[in-house]
Amino acid sequence: MVYSQPLIDVDPARCVSCHRCIAVCPVKYANDGSGEVVEVRPELCIGCGECLKACTHGARRVVDDLEEALEALRGGKKVVAFVAPAAAAHFGEHHLRLNGWLKAMGARAVFDVSFGAELTIASYVHYLKTERPGFLIAQPCPAVVSYLELYQPELLPYLAPVDSPMVHVMKMVKAFYPEYRDHEFLVVSPCVAKKREFLTVGVGTYNVTMRRLVDYFEREGVDLSTYAEEEFDNDPAERAVWFSNPGGLLATLAREMPEVVSRTRKIEGPQVLYPYFKEIPQALERGSAPLLLDCLNCELGCNGGPGTRFQTGPRDVLEEAVRRRADRMMASYRKRGLLPGGGRRALSRLLSRYWRPHLYRRSYEDRSQMVDLPVLTDEVKARIFRELGKTTPADERNCGACGYLSCEGMARALAAGLTRKEHCVLYLLKEEEAQRRRVSEQRLVQQELILALYSVIDGFRKALGCVNADVLLATARELQQVHGELLSGVRKMEEVLRENYNTMEESSTHVFSAQEDVEEVGRRARLLRERSATIPEMVSLIAEVADRTRLLALNASIEAAHVGVAGKGFGVIAHEIRKLADETMASAEGIGRKAQELVGDIAFLEEASNREASRLGEVVPAMERLLFSLSDLIQTVQQSMGLLSQVGFSTKQQEELFQTIAATVEQMTQTAEESLSLKDQRVEVSNILRLAERLGNVGLSTARTD
Repeated sequence: MVYSQPLIDVDPARCVSCHRCIAVCPVKYANDGSGEVVEVRPELCIGCGECLKACTHGARRVVDDLEEALEALRGGKKVVAFVAPAAAAHFGEHHLRLNGWLKAMGARAVFDVSFGAELTIASYVHYLKTERPGFLIAQPCPAVVSYLELYQPELLPYLAPVDSPMVHVMKMVKAFYPEYRDHEFLVVSPCVAKKREFLTVGVGTYNVTMRRLVDYFEREGVDLSTYAEEEFDNDPAERAVWFSNPGGLLATLAREMPEVVSRTRKIEGPQVLYPYFKEIPQALERGSAPLLLDCLNCELGCNGGPGTRFQTGPRDVLEEAVRRRADRMMASYRKRGLLPGGGRRALSRLLSRYWRPHLYRRSYEDRSQMVDLPVLTDEVKARIFRELGKTTPADERNCGACGYLSCEGMARALAAGLTRKEHCVLYLLKEEEAQRRRVSEQRLVQQELILALYSVIDGFRKALGCVNADVLLATARELQQVHGELLSGVRKMEEVLRENYNTMEESSTHVFSAQEDVEEVGRRARLLRERSATIPEMVSLIAEVADRTRLLALNASIEAAHVGVAGKGFGVIAHEIRKLADETMASAEGIGRKAQELVGDIAFLEEASNREASRLGEVVPAMERLLFSLSDLIQTVQQSMGLLSQVGFSTKQQEELFQTIAATVEQMTQTAEESLSLKDQRVEVSNILRLAERLGNVGLSTARTD
């Protein structure tokens, strides 16, 4: 984008954020002062160069194409050069030797922009006579064009729709010097905004400012006086060489249309020109606007452009150099018989060879949408004023110290994020007043702190007055002896506890085993009782069998008796069987009684086993808790032994520490005297803090002796 190309750069190492650049800037918001460095917003900068002139720190720098142009020349590229009329003011009698240097560097030809100024006058004359405008703004200055496109596009219809002298001569070369059409164009100019013009119209390659070119000459030791004078490769201009002076356009136009002079307003300088632009709509409405506005951004004309070293003059010296050249050019025309008399017609015929009605037309673009400033509503303005401490109309001082000339202008910059509150003098004054109040409050705190320190120091002195180093030393030695005895006793305790722990651990093992055995006995008794429960049934069964056997034997005896002698033997057997049945019955009854006794004994054994197992179940957790307690006690004793060892190590240092107490007492006494000596003086916080730190170090030394 054309307007994004920077025209002026900032050196952060040199910028002190003084805001002089903002104060002189005619558009203000092309600067961003919200940081530590005031940056340039290239898309809003018009390239007027006022900040270059105002900056006393060398923080603002011209941006041009010097390095690229030198590289092109040294690299053998096809380059032709164009030199602005201000070269006569900047290089004086050596301005033709500048042509010699350019050709020595490799430029194929050098053209005089003054002849482009003659073509420009031809364009103005044609437009004034054919279009008959009621009001026309001259436009040889690209800074003026940028301003109108960005900030007052409503005046663009009145801006002369013709090219500047520089573009006139470059288009002339393109159209009438076919051998240079494919060449790159190097322009030696007094203006930082020329590069923007080249990019807009699509003609021109390198913009090399005279300021940086002279810097290069001085740095590299280039002496123009050693180069030959070289005339320009185009036809010479006449009085249009005046163009670089204020009023040069009007002086040249007067040759062709003298009647325009009385209807022309001539204005130079941004502090006058841009405020005048604000008046034009009202003048147009009332019909009081001039026919022609001959205006230049720079107060000294192009001779003092931002791309020169002469932004502040001397005015007469600069204009005199251009005047001498103009006299020579006009004398040359007179000598050639071109002027006066039929000379004007002859010059017109010469210019007609290069002038075409539509070749040098220029159009413009409304770029006001790029000015991205927020609307400053009354609500936003009131909020910002409150933040700045502007609570009454009297607080709106419009002192301009912020660089924006008015409080409302700064509020607009704050709303856009382009500045900081600290750049407002009133804000700083009120902040200083608040700071003074805080300091006053701090002084009250200081006084209270001093009184507290006096109290602490007095307490230290009283406490230290009671300290007896010999008593402390004797106490330390007694502590060492007691410590040895205590450590020995603790070690013996640890041995006894460990023996008890081992014994208890062994007993617990036996108890655990006995518990298991008792539980096993109970289990087996229960099984035996369960099995013994079947004995009475078995005994009952045997008795029943014996009883039946006895009955059978009785029946058999009866039958044997009936048989007689034949059954006598069988009767004996039956008798024996009955006898055996009786004995079996008796034995079964005895077994039954014994079985009942056995079951009772087994039940008793089971019950006793269960009771013992229950008691052992209660003993086991108690023994486990006892073992755990003994283990904790042993660990505690071991930790105590460790602490006692540390105490033993510390008590060895007691003697040395107590010996330093005397020095500590002396130091604290000195500190107390120093503090008390400050009672009638103005004490700063830093002194109080150093005193407190010193007391803290003394207290730390004393605490370590404890």
